[in-house]
Amino acid sequence: MKSLLYKVTLLCWVGVFCCGCGGDGDKLRLGEIAKDFTLETLEHKSFSLNQYKGRVVVLVFWATYCPACKSEMAELKLLENLPNQKGFVVASVCIDPEKAEAVQQVVEMLHFEYPVLLDEGAKVFSEYKMKWLPTTIIIDQKGAISLFKEGYSPSIIKQLEAKITVLLSSKQGVK
Repeated sequence: MKSLLYKVTLLCWVGVFCCGCGGDGDKLRLGEIAKDFTLETLEHKSFSLNQYKGRVVVLVFWATYCPACKSEMAELKLLENLPNQKGFVVASVCIDPEKAEAVQQVVEMLHFEYPVLLDEGAKVFSEYKMKWLPTTIIIDQKGAISLFKEGYSPSIIKQLEAKITVLLSSKQGVK
């Protein structure tokens, strides 16, 4: 019995060591070109990432059951105070849109002004290799990942403001 327990334990550790638990090899990398996607918005419009090439894009992936997501999205309203608002776009990506009523309640409660994208079956979330909610991504004017942040932190808005400001003041968007 000890021998079997030992072998099972050893096998488990080898699996963890070899496969990891969503290690860095599975994550988006800074500088990597973001894969294009098209999602429907809550208003039944189409949102394609490529249509915003030349602008900075901030995406926040969230779910209706996630309190930290709601905290982060509420803070995103502070980005409205940044200068050069035409140079960037903010969109939230809900990964549980089948709960349409709950999505609408969150949007109304937080008074969203930015597009709410509906990620049916969390396809984009999975394609972008995400594991945590909320996850925030900034994509630069050339379509490359410039910031990838998992989880919520009260300092997230300052990080976003700083990164957006740097990207907008750089010559990234100029060909």
